[in-house]
Amino acid sequence: MKNVQWLEARKRPAVIRYFRWYIEMEDCGPVRWWCEGSRGSTPGYFVDTLEGTHRVSNGDYIVQGVEGEHYPVKPSIFEKTYTTEHAQEGTTMDFDLTHIFTYHAPDDAKQAKYAELRSVAHLLAKSIMTRCPDCPDRFIAINKVREAVMWANSSIALDGGTETDG
Repeated sequence: MKNVQWLEARKRPAVIRYFRWYIEMEDCGPVRWWCEGSRGSTPGYFVDTLEGTHRVSNGDYIVQGVEGEHYPVKPSIFEKTYTTEHAQEGTTMDFDLTHIFTYHAPDDAKQAKYAELRSVAHLLAKSIMTRCPDCPDRFIAINKVREAVMWANSSIALDGGTETDG
């Protein structure tokens, strides 16, 4: 087999439509039930995609692509590939705003965690400054380091508690 030269590309950000499909929903949107023989040897739920017909499993996400096509995506892949614009109805993403917007005075243990994060982030930012050319991407990279520290500090301050308990 010949060697190939792999190139890198960044996927363009695109907003897609999706829903999570559960077996109780049965035939729904592009998801259809097909009996034995019509779509293979095993009955089940399927979606017609640009690449052919694909089986849908309980809990899969059904995504509508930029051309209006549909395809199933396993939850583990969906969570690694997409960020959602808002929480779906019925999920546990009901935030306790009082908890989030209350000042949480840091104790000594939290102060030490903040200091360690800032120190490591500072080293990373210095490395980016010395190794990357002066360009907009370098500026963005350093701001993302700052943003990561902010979110990490927030998780420490809130003890991981941004959602309601019930």
